[in-house]
Formats: sequence, C-alpha cells, structure tokens
Amino acid sequence: MLLEKEVKKQHLNYNELFTPDKINKILNDLKLKEEDDLYLSIGSLRYTAYYIISLVNEDKRDIQDIMLDRVNRRNNIKDNYKNDVIVAGTANILASLAKCFNPIPGDKIIGYITKGEGVSVHKIDCPNVKGLTTRLIDVKWNNAKDKLFVANLVIKTNSSQNHILDIVTKASTRNVSLNGINEVNMGEYIDYHISVKVESVNELGLFIDELKTLSYVMEIIR
Repeated sequence: MLLEKEVKKQHLNYNELFTPDKINKILNDLKLKEEDDLYLSIGSLRYTAYYIISLVNEDKRDIQDIMLDRVNRRNNIKDNYKNDVIVAGTANILASLAKCFNPIPGDKIIGYITKGEGVSVHKIDCPNVKGLTTRLIDVKWNNAKDKLFVANLVIKTNSSQNHILDIVTKASTRNVSLNGINEVNMGEYIDYHISVKVESVNELGLFIDELKTLSYVMEIIR
C-alpha cells in the first residue's frame, strides 16, 4: 500500500501514526466518508501519501515555526536569489516543485510547508493544497532565473496513424525541447504522452496552440 510505503520511508510507526482518532480527523478534513475512500484517493493520485502523513502531524511544532520566524526577519532582501522559487521574499529557504502537476513559471503557485523538507511548491488549484488554510506560505517565481522546466502533455487524437514526426516538427517550430514521447494505442486511435522542457507557461501555451492546428488533435491535457 502506498501509504505504508511512505510511512516506512519516513521511518515512522504506522500504528502510532494512524490511530482511529487521527484517521477520523483526516476523513473529516478531506470530507471523505470511509477509510477505504482515503486509500482509494491515494491510489488514484488525488492525494499523495506524503500529504496524508503531513496532515496527521499538522498539530506539532516543527519546521513551520522556524521558517515563519525567518520570514519575519526580512532585512537586506535582494533579488538575485539562487532558487527557482522565492519563498515569502526570503532567500535560501529550500523549495521544491511538486511533482503532482509540475508547476512552471507563469503558473499561479502556493507553497506548502512540509515536515523537514522545506517548502513544496504547488499550482494554486492543485487538489493537494486546495482548501487548506494552514501550513501555506506565499511564493513567487524567480524571474531572474534562466532555466527550462519539465511539463507533461497528453495529446488525444482521432487518428490511428503515426504522427510523431508532426509533433516533433511543431516542437522544432516553437523551439521547444522534447524530453520524451510515447505512443499509447487506444484501439481505434493513438494518444501521445509527451514531456517537454520550456521556460514558462506562456511558451508552453504557444506550443499547445501550435499542436491544436493539427487536424487530428482532439484535446490536449496537461
């Protein structure tokens, strides 16, 4: 089970962590009816196991207090931060981009203070942080950074022919770096799962618009 694996990864005790009272609290917080619904939500990637564990530990004093203290001491703030994301105007706080929806510059983002691993940066409409009122912190993109970010797309088509060359050509036209491409046979048609590297959400949007000009493309999902 994904939850048990994450508990072991964090060197925690499952029975001590997930008592009946704590499980009921999680179900109430997430508006779930039964414990099975919780496991299904993790299996379907609606919530991550890491996120569920963080909910259990939410009431303990931890890195959140330390980080917020640092945020409140904002003396001599400069703009030449090294990180991709600036946390609440304070340099050198560890921040990592969440893998659930792979935010890229231009996306509206929010930070979630994790247990011992700094700030996890999510798209503001990510289900894993949507509706939360605690452990959130303001973050913004570091526009001074010159870096490419990974974005994943699913191109749904109404064609059974191979169109990889067309997709590669469109990427070349927009000067977008293709990180990977896979065909997924859906029976009567083929979908394409692609990974690209872009500088911003605007650049990604232009590439998506270019793909939509292909007659057989029905939908593009990020």
